[in-house]
Amino acid sequence: LDAAGGIAALFVRVAEAIQADPRSPVAITLARLATYLDPTNDGASVMLARLLATVGQTDSALQLLGKVPVTSPYSPAAIDTRVAILTELERRDEALALATAKSGGPDATLADIVRTGDLLVALERYAAAATVYGRAIAMAERAPDMADRIWSLWMLKGGAHERAGQWAEARPALEQAVALSPLQPVALNYLGYAQLERRENVKAAMALIERASQLKPDDPAITDSLGWAHYLVGDVAKAIPVLERAVQGQPGDPTINEHLGD
Repeated sequence: LDAAGGIAALFVRVAEAIQADPRSPVAITLARLATYLDPTNDGASVMLARLLATVGQTDSALQLLGKVPVTSPYSPAAIDTRVAILTELERRDEALALATAKSGGPDATLADIVRTGDLLVALERYAAAATVYGRAIAMAERAPDMADRIWSLWMLKGGAHERAGQWAEARPALEQAVALSPLQPVALNYLGYAQLERRENVKAAMALIERASQLKPDDPAITDSLGWAHYLVGDVAKAIPVLERAVQGQPGDPTINEHLGD
């Protein structure tokens, strides 16, 4: 509405252009000046908060974000940024409260719901996470443009059930993920490995892992699953070279090294 607001908007645009180096004092200075020139520029506040968090000024960042009104078009971005900062600070209960409120609102997006599920997983509340991922699946199934993502949501749901000790619910969810996207190595590997660990459908599970390995032969985690599968079925001669290859691909991974040691 005035020259100060116009200059603030210009500073924000320039700061956006140069923030590839987020620690740049120039970007932070321009964003800060924009908030001084036009305190109503919520976009400037969100940008400044992100930049401040990057350089460790998290308290100032959270204070700025807390001032963005819920009626602002930048409110979702402010909440997203607050959740990210709180999660990074391992203040996950606070992050979950914010994320839950946003994902339960009328304007909740698929990303909002998935993020809530992810935070519940981080807090080891796996059964609750599975329920939230179920909501995400229901939303995605109503949106034709989300069809290519639904498999990953079923996998998240199945993984949450599995970690909650609810294998009876986990297995059909993981099977649905594979059915929806049979060429996704991560889904094939997860379903196969989970069954092998329970000694269920050993041959079919082995075939799933072998298929995953064919699709992504350089993935150390999948290679580890294949080697461990050989070991579990008693074929140690095949297991050792495969596990050695997995360790070469990811030498610092304790699980892969443990499998090779076994």
